[in-house]
Amino acid sequence: MPNCVVSECQNYSRKTKGSSVIYHTFPSDPKLRKVWEIKCYRKDEFNLETARICSEHFTSDSYERDLKAELLNIPAKKKLKLNAQPSLNLPVCYVQNSEINSARSKRVEERACRKKVLSEVSEQLDARTTVRQDDPLGVLSFVCSLENEGLDLKKENEELRIENEKLKLDIEKLESKLKELQIKYKNQAHFRVNQNSQRQRKCLNRLVNGKVKHLLAKVFTPGQIKMLISGKRKQRWEEQDIIPALAQRAISDKLYNHLRSQVGIPLPSVATLQRWTKKLPFSPGILTPVLKILKEQGMSLSEMDKLSVLLFDEMNVNGVICYDHEDDSILGPHRNAQIVMIRGLTGEWKQPIYYDFDKTMNRELLFEIITEIEVAGFRVVAIVSDLGGGNRRL
Repeated sequence: MPNCVVSECQNYSRKTKGSSVIYHTFPSDPKLRKVWEIKCYRKDEFNLETARICSEHFTSDSYERDLKAELLNIPAKKKLKLNAQPSLNLPVCYVQNSEINSARSKRVEERACRKKVLSEVSEQLDARTTVRQDDPLGVLSFVCSLENEGLDLKKENEELRIENEKLKLDIEKLESKLKELQIKYKNQAHFRVNQNSQRQRKCLNRLVNGKVKHLLAKVFTPGQIKMLISGKRKQRWEEQDIIPALAQRAISDKLYNHLRSQVGIPLPSVATLQRWTKKLPFSPGILTPVLKILKEQGMSLSEMDKLSVLLFDEMNVNGVICYDHEDDSILGPHRNAQIVMIRGLTGEWKQPIYYDFDKTMNRELLFEIITEIEVAGFRVVAIVSDLGGGNRRL
């Protein structure tokens, strides 16, 4: 029955039967054998020819690869390399009394004690049977005393077993109570964390909905504020967000792209602006969307730059009939178109704000256009037109 000779190792073949632990003999190389002997940390002498060291003291790198087992997917044979040395689970230093600490010496001592007790009992039995052959009652009393001692030991063992079971039940009850207390503590801690997080969330929402939104509203539109607070990349832009973006892009395309891509200000993409402008209603009459954009653009102009001149004139158009597939309507035939534009008196800007077909300018229409311009924040200080007959009468 091989056992491991490494000090403090308690492995032997009967104990590790059925496991993956195997026992290796000492190498034949004298130098390597001496290394193995030193690694055992034993002060007592032992036979190196019959000694074994178990596989729990070797690393996986100490074994050769079994390619055949790997390919066939079968358990690999553990074969040590020629220079393998034990390096795992070794004692830190030499044991002072290896005979006491060694598991093998303990087992040897226990076997010797058992043999000694059995031999003494057998000698006593032989002595009593030989000396007291004429006294069978003496032999019978000795056997009865042995049986009584055995019964006492059994009774004591049974009492210890019952006490052990009671202790196990007490331990199980304590463990279950400990688990209940741990769960209760975790639930209470989780409840406190949830309460604290809810309070923090409410305070943050009040702060965001109050002061932060009030400060952001001075610079950003509602859609931009929502995007900044939520942190989302996508946003459904409304008209109140698109019109300021169009005014900013009208000032400078490069600045608009820089603010959107480099600075990180939430602004609609160019494709969104183009898609939105395609849906603008440019039907004949006063161009209300254009005036809204002009109003937003005028927020960055001075009062002097808002002084404007109104220009209107008729222009001839080709008298043909055409189909507008966007509005699903037929246009024409028309002879002329009345065009009204507004431009800055001191600033370099201009914008068409009215058009209509076969329409002559009159006092009511002119005053209506001027009123819409004044509402947008611009002041009309002059009117320019050609010297047509209708214009002279106006």
